[in-house]
Amino acid sequence: MDATPFDTHKAVSSLTGTGIPAPQAEAIVDVTRTAITGGVATKADLAELKAKMAELKAEMAALETRLTWRIVLASGIIIATIGALVRF
Repeated sequence: MDATPFDTHKAVSSLTGTGIPAPQAEAIVDVTRTAITGGVATKADLAELKAKMAELKAEMAALETRLTWRIVLASGIIIATIGALVRF
């Protein structure tokens, strides 16, 4: 969903047309623009987040593989130890 662009020049012109001095009109428009667009994610923000998520998923997959092998190794050691103890 694309946001409707905020025409700051038109807004300043509208305010100055009602008698508001230009510096005040510009300040009002600046505050309004910040309120409208502040904190809104851009396409670039979303693309960066998507890339970071892919990187995190890859790191998690690698971690899962390492942990799986460590569990297999630990299980083998436990089984071998139990087998050795049973033979005594």
